[in-house]
Amino acid sequence: GSVEERNAESPKSVSSAAGDESPANIEPLKKVLFQDEDDSCSDYGSNDKPGTALPSLILNGNMLFPEVFQTNHLLFYERFKAYQDYILADCKPSEVRQFTVEYLEKFLEPSGWQAIWRTSAFEVLVEVEDVDYSTLKAMVRLSEPFLCESHAQTFTEECLTEVLRAKEQRVPLQELFVVFDESG
Repeated sequence: GSVEERNAESPKSVSSAAGDESPANIEPLKKVLFQDEDDSCSDYGSNDKPGTALPSLILNGNMLFPEVFQTNHLLFYERFKAYQDYILADCKPSEVRQFTVEYLEKFLEPSGWQAIWRTSAFEVLVEVEDVDYSTLKAMVRLSEPFLCESHAQTFTEECLTEVLRAKEQRVPLQELFVVFDESG
C-alpha cells in the first residue's frame, strides 16, 4: 500500500539523532534481518495511474526522505515484459541468477549512490560503497544526516550501526530502493 495507508495501519517512530537504545534491544531486530527472505514475486501492480510523479516520503510531517524510483504503477504484464525484454531474454530458469548478475554488472554503478534500506522493522537512508554482484548484496553505510523510520520501536544511529556491523555492512540488493537524483 501507500505510505499513508501504512501510516494508518501501524504506529511508527522516527529517529534523526542518536538516543539511548542499547545493543541488547536489537535482538528482535536481528531475528527479522537475519532470517531467510521469501523471494516471492507476486506483485501484480497497483491501482495507481501510470505516469504519475514520483512520491516523496514525509515522516510525521517533519522529516523528508529523498524520492525513490517507483515501479508500483506498472502492471504485472509490464514488469514481466521489461524483465523478459531487457534482463532475462530467453534464459532458462536455472540461468535467472546468472542473467540478473550480468545485467546488474552492466547497468548498476558499484558505488556512489544512495538508497533507502527497507526491512520489515525500519527504513533508513544509506550510501552504497560497493556492490558484490555475485552475491546480489551491497556494502553500505548510514548516510549523513541520519534518517530513519522504524515500525515498532525507535532505532538510533548506534543501534543501526551495530546491525550493519553484524551484517558485515552487506545488505541484499532487493532491500535497497534507489534514491532518485538529478542525474536520473
